[in-house]
This record gives sequence, C-alpha cells and structure tokens, in this order.
Amino acid sequence: MELLALFVTGLAVGLVSSFFGIGGGSIIIPVLYILFPSLPPAAVISTSLGAIALSTSLNTSRFYKAGLTPGKKQIISLFAATAIGAVIGSQFVYILPAPVLKKFFSIVLIILAVKVFIKKGTPSPSNESENRDKLLRAVCFFGGFISSVTGLGGGAIFVPFFISLVKLPMKKIYPYSNIAMVAASVTGIIPHFFRHGQFNLNSAFAQNAFIGHVNVLFILCLFGGAFVSSKLGVRLNEGVDEQLKKFLLSLLLLGLGLKILISS
Repeated sequence: MELLALFVTGLAVGLVSSFFGIGGGSIIIPVLYILFPSLPPAAVISTSLGAIALSTSLNTSRFYKAGLTPGKKQIISLFAATAIGAVIGSQFVYILPAPVLKKFFSIVLIILAVKVFIKKGTPSPSNESENRDKLLRAVCFFGGFISSVTGLGGGAIFVPFFISLVKLPMKKIYPYSNIAMVAASVTGIIPHFFRHGQFNLNSAFAQNAFIGHVNVLFILCLFGGAFVSSKLGVRLNEGVDEQLKKFLLSLLLLGLGLKILISS
C-alpha cells in the first residue's frame, strides 16, 4: 500500500517538476514522513533527492528533444555552480537546525510568490550579459545548497529567482531549472550513500533496499510515477500562456511557503 502511495506521489512530482520547474521535494518529503514516521530526516532528504535526480534527468532529456535546453558551455556552468553549493549543503544537513532554515526558506518563498505575481513584462535583450551569467551562477549555487540541506530539490529557489533576479524568458526557466536540479540532487545525494544508519520499517523488502541512508526501492516507486506524468508537463509548458504560468507559479510558491512555514 505504501509503495502504491509513493507511485501516485510520483505522478504529481513528474507533472510539477516538468511544468513548473520545481523538483517536487515539497511533495515527496511530507509523504515520506506520513508513510514512514520512523525514518530519520537524513534518510527522508536523501530519498527525496534520489527521486528528484531521476525525474529531473528525464525532464531535461525531454526538454533537449524539444530544443529548449541551453548550449553545452552554459550547461557546464550551471552544473558546476549548483554542484558546489550542493556538496557544501550535504555536509551541513547533519549539523544545521533544519527547522530554522525551513522557516527562513518559507518566508523567502512567500516574498518571491508576491514578486512573481506583481511583476509584469518580459526581459529585454540587455539581460543577455556577463552580469546575468554571474547572477545565474549565484542563484544555482544558493539553490544547490538549499536543495542538499532541505531535500526540496532547489527548484523553488531556482524558478522564482530566474524570473525576478536573472530575468530569464519564461520559456527558458523550466529547462534551466531542471538542469540545475539534476546537478543539485545528484551531487547532494552522493554523501548519503556512505552514511550508515539503523531503520525500523515494517517491510523487510523495503528495509533491505537501503544503501547508506538512501532507499532505492522508494526512489524507483516515485520515479515510476514521475515517468508517466512528466511528458504531459513538458507539453503543457510549451502550450500555456506565459502570464498564466506566472500566476499559477505564484500560487504554488505561496502555498509551498505557507505549508513549510506552518509545518516547521
């Protein structure tokens, strides 16, 4: 029953990550805590990162086929900045008080939701500059750090900052965000494979699926659902009006911010 619930959760994750460019950790983490309350935070975070790594890799490949991804040089730049932030964050997850960070993160999300909602117009060609590239790398570093510490994927940071600070065109935001999330989640999960822990799950099959703090079975169930729904999200991303995307995104960010603030 729990594995079926994870598959259904994966359906939501695939749609959210491919359409909004948000990894889905904000969906995965509460579900894991509800289904498996005995799991320690590090196991929940690492399992979330594993599912996000697979789903955003799938999304990125589909964006690539649609011709929406940036050039190789920019991909390397995005990946490197995000990976550095994720490596640093993966070490902090064992020492930082997560509730404090989550409260700060939720307030940032609420502010960004309002900013995305009230901001109008499209970026000018002057944004295609060295300054914008520096901002892009800074946002990727910060998003990678947040992703590793909270397990939220980083997309909730990447997307609103890509809109309001970097001023990327809406069509580019979701492919760029997915690329950054691949880097953040893959880099962030690696140290968790080498951490040892004791877990108390009812299913021996699920119990034996741990590699370090990472539960491979849970990740595959989540990814199975994401695989089914992500193609729909990519299609919707190409066909939905940009202003409607911004409106829906601002509602999503506001909801996530309030949920994280209340739960922390």
